[in-house]
Amino acid sequence: MASVTNAKSTISIAPSGAIPTTAAAYKALTWTVINDVEEIGGEFGDTYAKVEAKVLGTRRVRKGKGSVDGGAIELTVLRDAADAGQSALRTALASDDRVFIKIELGDKPAGANATGSTAYMPVLVFSAPVQGGDADSYVKQVFTLEIDGETVTAAPAAGV
Repeated sequence: MASVTNAKSTISIAPSGAIPTTAAAYKALTWTVINDVEEIGGEFGDTYAKVEAKVLGTRRVRKGKGSVDGGAIELTVLRDAADAGQSALRTALASDDRVFIKIELGDKPAGANATGSTAYMPVLVFSAPVQGGDADSYVKQVFTLEIDGETVTAAPAAGV
């Protein structure tokens, strides 16, 4: 498959619950699209902390893998108080419970009900500041989504 841009990518939210462990279990959740997304920033995917010790007798630095961080997403939207997906993110900000995010890339094959490459992940919403601007700017809101578990991926699937 060729490289793709982020155009036609979508991001959706599902309410908290037990963390699914497979793409099929994630797919079965009830998803609400987050509309008017301008940018899906940040990075997702596991990064290991580097653990080091400087061993005197060998003059070598011993290295190992420590804890795993799933990353964080900075989601910028054109603020819409009536959008159900954005409202769900604002509700999640006020809660200590994780919610689930689905990012579907715009690389869908042809056919009805086709899906693009998809990443599912549990997140905690940590912040949601509103950005002002001048008369020629949209009011934006930037949600910081900290990934709180494994990211599960699914390849694009042809429709029927």
